[in-house]
Amino acid sequence: MTAKPFDRQTAPPATSTTIRTFEMASHGTTTATIPLSAPPFGDQVVYTDGSFDDSGTTAAGCAFVFKDRTTEMWYGFGASFGFQASPKTAELMGIKHALTYAKHNWIGVVTDLEIRADSTFAIGDVQHCWDFGTADWNHHPVTIEICDLMLELRNAASPINVSIQAIRAHSGIRGNDLADELAVTTRRASGMFGRSTTSLAVHDSLVR
Repeated sequence: MTAKPFDRQTAPPATSTTIRTFEMASHGTTTATIPLSAPPFGDQVVYTDGSFDDSGTTAAGCAFVFKDRTTEMWYGFGASFGFQASPKTAELMGIKHALTYAKHNWIGVVTDLEIRADSTFAIGDVQHCWDFGTADWNHHPVTIEICDLMLELRNAASPINVSIQAIRAHSGIRGNDLADELAVTTRRASGMFGRSTTSLAVHDSLVR
């Protein structure tokens, strides 16, 4: 399912003063202290994902990743946000963080932003909120923040057109697999550090 382009702000993601270093299970890559790259093209694809532990801890994390087509590097951001979350919150937070990053770094650089997520229920909630507003519907608070961000990007001095596409999870799509792994890694960090953030840089040749 591909959502139609959205025509319609929040504070930037919290940053940790100390960047934690985590071992990514499949790649052997670690977090990077370098800033995330701005794309040299007008269009950019971003993969988002969320991770939630329903075994009792209710820890949650989210992530977004994108590829720099010039350097063949993948860059990513992950956030753990403690406990008492939900699977839907985790998925929506990944989208929210991606849009917040675009707001602070890509206005004037990117003209078309496509977000690819594997959560149809999160995408559907955003689509409904965008199409019909918040009246007579109990939308998730993060969904409303996402719609506000998309509106702000559309109305920026150099507008960014946002579209959201649903993709299949665990189907061998590199960006989705990497976002999933980073979300899981940051979710596990909730148990160790509470709320924390991390960034990632890994060459495409190392993503399996």
